[in-house]
Amino acid sequence: MRFAGFPVHEQRHRHAPVALARNAPVRTVLDHGFQPGTAPGREELGAIHRGIGGLAQRSATSAAALRTLLGIAGWRVFDANLRAPHDGREAALAGLEHAEFVKLNLHEVHAFAGWLGTAPTPAALRGALLADFGIRSLCITEGERGARLWHEGVVLEQPALPCEVADTIGAGDSFLAMLVTELLGGSDPAAAMRRATRLASFVASRTGALPDYDAARFRA
Repeated sequence: MRFAGFPVHEQRHRHAPVALARNAPVRTVLDHGFQPGTAPGREELGAIHRGIGGLAQRSATSAAALRTLLGIAGWRVFDANLRAPHDGREAALAGLEHAEFVKLNLHEVHAFAGWLGTAPTPAALRGALLADFGIRSLCITEGERGARLWHEGVVLEQPALPCEVADTIGAGDSFLAMLVTELLGGSDPAAAMRRATRLASFVASRTGALPDYDAARFRA
């Protein structure tokens, strides 16, 4: 298959949301490649702001397409998605070289801290990412403890919302999609984190990665 004229690897068994400019239609991609029939065309590529997924780089074809798209993405967000056996140091650090905003979980904090030779704490890793890669925006999700954000001089900690967990698949991707969309739309970081947490809690309370919902409900 092809994405905006570029050949990409096709997989069908896992989806992740893509955050676009606020006035652009919502699209989805696969963590392992792009989903047939839902990708934006070449004329929309300037609106794509979530472009670097760790798992999407495991296929040489998808990785090559991503490298091409990075040159025209408006804001490059790296979601590491370290999953064995696709959790190697070289590909992960290569993703950081292109990123302006990074999202990690606590397991990934430990992995990247080891690779970068710093203490395995969010604050220490944030300093290393700034010093080594110039990355100023970082979000770390910490499961039931919530999430923290460094963005444009603001440092925030957002508690998790209690929910009856049915399926955690898709919760992290939904959190990131809402967070990035809200930040790009001009929401203040605290509101963006609250809305992202609210959506992630809802997705975790439902079975499946893509439950139906009205995004406006989580922006109230």
